[in-house]
Amino acid sequence: MGAAPSTQPAGCPGCDDASIAAAALQQLDAVPEAHGGIEKYMYLRMLHEKKPDEFYRLLTTETERVLPFIYTPTVGEACRRYFELAARKKEPKLRPRGIFLTLEDRGRVLEKLKAWPQQNVKVIVVTDGERILGLGDLGAGGMGISEGKITLYTVAAGVDPAHCLPVCLDVGTNNKDLLQDAHYKGLKRTRATGQEYDSFVEEFMDAVSQWQPHVLIQFEDFGNTNAFRLLERYRPSHCTFNDDIQGTAAITLAALLSALRAIEFDKYRDADTGQGAMYISDGSLGAGQLLEGKQVLFLGAGEAGTGIGELIAYCVHRRTGCSMQEARKTCHFVDSKGLVILSSVAAARALCCVGLFVVPLFTYYASNYFSIFAVLSIVEGRLFV
Repeated sequence: MGAAPSTQPAGCPGCDDASIAAAALQQLDAVPEAHGGIEKYMYLRMLHEKKPDEFYRLLTTETERVLPFIYTPTVGEACRRYFELAARKKEPKLRPRGIFLTLEDRGRVLEKLKAWPQQNVKVIVVTDGERILGLGDLGAGGMGISEGKITLYTVAAGVDPAHCLPVCLDVGTNNKDLLQDAHYKGLKRTRATGQEYDSFVEEFMDAVSQWQPHVLIQFEDFGNTNAFRLLERYRPSHCTFNDDIQGTAAITLAALLSALRAIEFDKYRDADTGQGAMYISDGSLGAGQLLEGKQVLFLGAGEAGTGIGELIAYCVHRRTGCSMQEARKTCHFVDSKGLVILSSVAAARALCCVGLFVVPLFTYYASNYFSIFAVLSIVEGRLFV
């Protein structure tokens, strides 16, 4: 268990935010950007630990410069090497900032949460490390993704870091390299599945509810098999969401609607005034109407793609009054093997989400051997995601 973040970091009398951030940025720039920026990542972790005031002022003042070394793309390498970086003999070395809960903690998860130094926790980012970015199963090294993502709550939403808690549920790993890695400190066993997995997650969710009943729980980088069904199971009873399924979907839908409005605005732009038609410029053209008649083609049929498709379908359904079944027919998915249809293995995987999609999200007019280029020639009025 790592140390909790300071609620009141030491200040700098006589220094303003800009000068403090400028000095910290100068030091960061002096760190070699080797190995995908991992040394800059480690420098920022050390700064967070020793001078949290400087860290947060730097992060909020120079967000675009610093964020790539706090989160993607650098955080993926940090997760992959998490325990190697923690085993360094010299500074900077990695020290976990959250709670590891393992299968060996069964029966005392609530006890461990109550022992956390900061008790006024309002946001939890939790992962089981099974699908970290595009790197796959990184086991307990997934803690790095929880630590990185929860930092965004502070930089983007102003949430006090003392209210934020990163959590990693260590249920084992199927990564053979990690199981043989001397540095790896996670459970050296294959991943728990079935009842063993579900009962552990249930204990965690129940313990959080008893400990902090109104906390927000963000599921992060769970594998496809578990991500959909855990969301479906717990969102009726907990304040929770899955960022890969819902967060990405919300941003993508907003981007699509903004792009479609811009296209419509240009279409009706007055050549003399430069203004769009009133029903466009005042936003009175409904979001669903902008999507009506459009076909959306996705490259990828994982959590993010199917989550985006479901939200687009819901938007069309609510704004136009058509059924969800009809709205879903506007979404088409292509994975590594071609167009996804009901008979394909990919569709079976995506439909295993225990009721999240009541009817298929996929069309079935083509074989699963169609290439992306062939599908593009078939789908008319398309948007490409």
